[in-house]
Amino acid sequence: MQEHLPASKVAKGFNHIRYSEITTDGTPPGTPNRRALATASDYAEASELVTKLYDEFGFDTVDLGRSPRAGARSRAVRRMWCGRTLLNSARPWPRRRGPSDV
Repeated sequence: MQEHLPASKVAKGFNHIRYSEITTDGTPPGTPNRRALATASDYAEASELVTKLYDEFGFDTVDLGRSPRAGARSRAVRRMWCGRTLLNSARPWPRRRGPSDV
């Protein structure tokens, strides 16, 4: 994305939450088990903007630093999100349905 928008500072955010949960799952700061969402960017000021938005919606931030790319870092991020407990979330991920569930 950054290559297509060279004059912009791209940040990745809000991609680990359903759109319907953005306005319903947030909680005030200091709430036990407050849900956290990840952000990643090559630019600190872009990540800070996403962090401010997360806070306004009632979420904590996990700053992954640079934008994840294919390879070991992306696999580590997927493992973190699959082990949702690292994000202090009380709800488990919905189970993915496969061909045998139809």
